[in-house]
Amino acid sequence: MVGVSYIEYENLEEPKASQMDPTALLSLAASEDWKHHYDCLNLLRALNRFNRDYFLSEPVQALSSFVRDQVDSLRSNLGKCALMLVKEVFQAGAESAEADSRLAPFVRQVLPTVILKTVFEKNFIATEAKKACEQCVVGGAQALPDTVEAFVEGCKQVKNLALAEQAA
Repeated sequence: MVGVSYIEYENLEEPKASQMDPTALLSLAASEDWKHHYDCLNLLRALNRFNRDYFLSEPVQALSSFVRDQVDSLRSNLGKCALMLVKEVFQAGAESAEADSRLAPFVRQVLPTVILKTVFEKNFIATEAKKACEQCVVGGAQALPDTVEAFVEGCKQVKNLALAEQAA
């Protein structure tokens, strides 16, 4: 892979049944190869889009720390892809008619790192992190009010008052 091309949400393909095996997902996440991590993130994105109920029941619970670590990865392509996933998770939550408490542990584990990335030195990472935070406000406000309060506090801690005011 010379360069990384990011897959837009609309262009994600529906996962095959074999790709939905939790063992396969965990294997990709446990790999030492960053390309496997990238594939795992895109597979999680596809699961969130095409099979959200399954995504929220198994993968999101098992791989929250993996996603957090990828948001904070030194490989910026992994960081951006993980931030795209987080944004899309919140986006799907905003489009859902009902709150899903299964998302709360994921949000609590991943959101603090996402907030820190809003002031990251690479502009394209900060931009993606801000998009994820904006979707958190839109999609998480009704579903997870305690998490949104934590979001506002986190924004204040990193002195990103514009996001904190938007969330308040």
